[in-house]
Amino acid sequence: MEIKYTSMNDVYANYVFNYQDNIKGIQQINDFAEKDIQESKKVRDSIMHHIQNLTKEEAYIYISSQSLPTSAENILFYKAVESFKRGPENLLIEYELDEDNFRIKDIHIPKIKSTNFPLIVNIKEQNSGKSILKIDKVDFTMQEMRLLKEEIDKLGYHKNLENYVYEIININDSLLMTFLFEQKGKYFKLDFDNK
Repeated sequence: MEIKYTSMNDVYANYVFNYQDNIKGIQQINDFAEKDIQESKKVRDSIMHHIQNLTKEEAYIYISSQSLPTSAENILFYKAVESFKRGPENLLIEYELDEDNFRIKDIHIPKIKSTNFPLIVNIKEQNSGKSILKIDKVDFTMQEMRLLKEEIDKLGYHKNLENYVYEIININDSLLMTFLFEQKGKYFKLDFDNK
């Protein structure tokens, strides 16, 4: 699997070539997004540091002449296809960012029409600050991650505590990934360090 920022059919975006629809593929996309967020934040911080000693007028001129990002923009990933379809029809996932602090507010995974399958999620353990959710599979796909995120949003435990963790384990009780929520669910991060 390879991810590149490129133009396909006049749509500039992150395209995923030879997409692997499993947790390893999702992790690669997430790692790419995290790296993009950190690099964009460094650029913004550098620009902001530079304008600290400028007057308001000089700072305005400097920022308006920049083509580099001074605020975070959502990160979108599209599945690269051989056909002439435009990119947006092949959206895999969108990371919604807080434009001021470069943190993930949400992820959006479009529902594929042909996917009407259940994902059985059981709460194995739930206590103050942490839930362990067990799925009925060894691995999961992007569409199943959409269902998993919907289930987490329905549970809403992360909205009542400053920090909350959902550990996702598989049918063999192996840890697959973790959703780390902060500021009562305002921000979150996906953690795959266990892989």
